[in-house]
Amino acid sequence: MTKLKIPFMMLVAIILSLVFFPPLNVDAYVYWDNNAKLEKGVYNQEYWLNADTFDGKDYSSLVRTAVSDWNYSVNSTSSDSTDVYFTKTSYRGYSNIEFYVDNYGSNIGWNGNADFYSGSTGLINGGNAPDEDYLWARCRLNDSTLYNDENSDIRATIRHEMGHALGLAHSSFKSNIMYKNRDRTTKVVSDNDANGVRYLY
Repeated sequence: MTKLKIPFMMLVAIILSLVFFPPLNVDAYVYWDNNAKLEKGVYNQEYWLNADTFDGKDYSSLVRTAVSDWNYSVNSTSSDSTDVYFTKTSYRGYSNIEFYVDNYGSNIGWNGNADFYSGSTGLINGGNAPDEDYLWARCRLNDSTLYNDENSDIRATIRHEMGHALGLAHSSFKSNIMYKNRDRTTKVVSDNDANGVRYLY
């Protein structure tokens, strides 16, 4: 009987430790303060692009492919409000996310940047990370620094900025599209990025 007590007690201790101290997800996604996100959600929404082509690059195709990656990555088998589904609109006022391509300068330190806006007060938090839900987001794409990049790298930047628009902050793991630097090990939306959006909405 004593021989059975020790393994049984060890088993109970292991089970209790898993219940009270579950293993951490080391690839945890990161949200904005107060879990700020798009007020209208992410299902059946629209995006707008200021220029289909810019400096000879087909940004319409680049943005469409990046948006489709988010659409595909987060969707469940049955349509519900946690699915990401954005389509392009030609009317800026209908969009929840706008992509704005321009030459912002080659020495400003970024390829892409996101700003967040409310309907009543305009730019949220002085252009810093949002701390409240927002009506729409603008993803700025800096053609000055993206111009010589491969299309796959430009799409990765677009996916990253759209992740911000969806409510994700920077990850510290290179395996996520939301990794803070360009030396990430993926160019597509990871399962972890997708789960972050799914759980937020």
